[in-house]
Amino acid sequence: MTEHNGTAMPFIVNCPGTVPGGVETDALIDFTDILPTFAELGGGKLPAGRVVDGKSFAPLVLGETQEGPREWILSMGGGPAALRDGRVQPALDYDDRVIRDKHYKLWIDANRKPSKLFRITGDQWEEQNLIHSTSPKDQAALERLTAIAAQFPAKDGAPNYEKNPPQKWDQKPGIPGQGKKQKRKAKTKQ
Repeated sequence: MTEHNGTAMPFIVNCPGTVPGGVETDALIDFTDILPTFAELGGGKLPAGRVVDGKSFAPLVLGETQEGPREWILSMGGGPAALRDGRVQPALDYDDRVIRDKHYKLWIDANRKPSKLFRITGDQWEEQNLIHSTSPKDQAALERLTAIAAQFPAKDGAPNYEKNPPQKWDQKPGIPGQGKKQKRKAKTKQ
């Protein structure tokens, strides 16, 4: 079940002289936005040829705007996984998820179907499922967020990595089962 994991978290920035103090905003940002933001604030560049999902929100941090770079954000459910053929494989091909903007939150189930729609302004506890609402505003939100969900791949990507060979620092000398084998003296009763 997907909750607000990562989609309703505070983010505090403190940098006197650079970042205006006392500013609060409801701008939408995502954890993936942190790397490009820090790179921009630090005058760095992201590696060429790398796909980075994040978008810089440096103008927001610097007080140049009250809006973030995103119109919507995503939170995916997590479930059991297993190591198969040397790779972590999720139990489901498509995990449940929520897509939200500033006003609505759409739940998409593991069958890729919209299951719940909430107007999160005014219904923070998500008690009124609007998935079958006839309100034009609710229907427009459902269509907009469902169209976003339809852009996602039919199967979630599984981590793709190559295991590093053991390194010296992986070994802990003197700890049984790690590093050099320790000889144990047998204790005898006298």
